[in-house]
Formats: sequence, structure tokens, C-alpha cells
Amino acid sequence: VAYSQAFYLAFGPEIDGFDDYGTSLGTMMVWIFDVVDYSQVLSTDQFLASILFVSFQVVYSMLLVNMFIVILLRSYIDVKKADFNDPIAAELRKKVHIVINRAKEKTFLFLATFSITEVPDTENELDDVNAP
Repeated sequence: VAYSQAFYLAFGPEIDGFDDYGTSLGTMMVWIFDVVDYSQVLSTDQFLASILFVSFQVVYSMLLVNMFIVILLRSYIDVKKADFNDPIAAELRKKVHIVINRAKEKTFLFLATFSITEVPDTENELDDVNAP
């Protein structure tokens, strides 16, 4: 509403779409969701038009991003509060837990089969190791 009034006061008599408060508000709603014809506004007063238009785009972009974040947070809170006594999900969690435990066991058994031996440092020690 504030931006529609600012555009009405700045460009009302000179540009179509800002003739009165209602039309100005309608034009601003179209600018939020549709393509903007910025050339008409820019032709009247370049500095004021640029300041108003850029600030309008930044404010409404941030407003829409904040609304999106609120929607995500509310959904997250609803999911966290929900009761997870779903039998299918419980069975799936059990199976995943079993698979992870088996993978851990196989990994540890595989690693346990390797033994670390001392590597000979000199040729004399090599001969001692290879001697029958």
C-alpha cells in the first residue's frame, strides 16, 4: 500500500496505471506477479523512478522469501510434533538399522583379517627373513 501511494504521488497524473489510489494498487500487484513495463515510469523522472522501483523490488523479494521460510518452518514444526507410530515407517527403520549393522560387522571383520608385520629395514634383515 505504501509503494502504491508513493508511485501515485510521484507519477499519478503522468503515467497510465497510477491515475488514482485503486489503480495504483492494482498496478503494483501486477508488478509483483507479472512483467513490468519500466520504460514509462523511467521516462518521467529517472532518479525517483529508479529509487522507488529498485526499493520496491528488493522489499517485495525479501517479503516473499520470508513468507517461504515461514511456510517451511511451520511445516517442519508440524512434522516434528506428529506422532510417528506408522507401522510401515517402523518396519523400514528396523530394516535400515539391520543393514547398517551388517555393513559395520563386515567392515570390522574385513579389517581384522589384516595383520601388520614389521618391514625389514636393511639388506641383512631381508636375508634373515628369506633364509630357510
